[in-house]
Amino acid sequence: MKFYVEVQPSRFRDKLDEQFAIIKEVSERVHVPDAPMGYPKASSIVIAFLAQAHGLRATVHLRTTDYSYVGFLNQIYGAHLLGIDKILLLRGDPPYRGSIVSDVSPEDGLRIIRSDKRLNAIEVGFILSLRYPIEKIRERIALNPDFVLVMHKSREKLSWLNDSYGGEKIGYLIISTPRNEGLVEKLPQREDVCRLEKLAECIDESSVYLDSLLVSCPEDVVECVYALKKIM
Repeated sequence: MKFYVEVQPSRFRDKLDEQFAIIKEVSERVHVPDAPMGYPKASSIVIAFLAQAHGLRATVHLRTTDYSYVGFLNQIYGAHLLGIDKILLLRGDPPYRGSIVSDVSPEDGLRIIRSDKRLNAIEVGFILSLRYPIEKIRERIALNPDFVLVMHKSREKLSWLNDSYGGEKIGYLIISTPRNEGLVEKLPQREDVCRLEKLAECIDESSVYLDSLLVSCPEDVVECVYALKKIM
């Protein structure tokens, strides 16, 4: 099973460089969130470019809710120019200040990217929440994204997804540590939380149905990487 690690976005270069140096010990690819919870950070595309300078590959998360049609394409062309090969499209949480644009949905974004032959090198993915009924999930994967980030996991639906979808299935695993447990308890993705001491068990369970795991450890990336090193 492959492991990817989620970068904690920051406006400070030194903090990002520290994360990249640590993450390289366990993974060749990072995922870069885009304005999580609607709060501004440095551009996910810029952070991905910095990750590449450290020898990491990067999957950029892009909130379509923030862009007009032209603004969306500006971001995609910029990512392509920088050699970014994977983009996860999501609507995202409402911005903490300002207006929602919503010219482009994630589904629209996939069609736009695939309609431009110059962007063929970019793989496009969606978030796939298993809280939805099977029919809704089937409609989403019918668009044939290159990969999906699976949230709100359910064993029954994971089994169905494994039989129904041929792209890369990435599980989302939020690691709770003594340092961040207060923050993690406030997150809505309770099905995706794993306590640090049970990490090996959570990975074993996920490996039955998923191709890879995106590991997120808010405010405690170092501890997460050390735990992964012991398992690998």
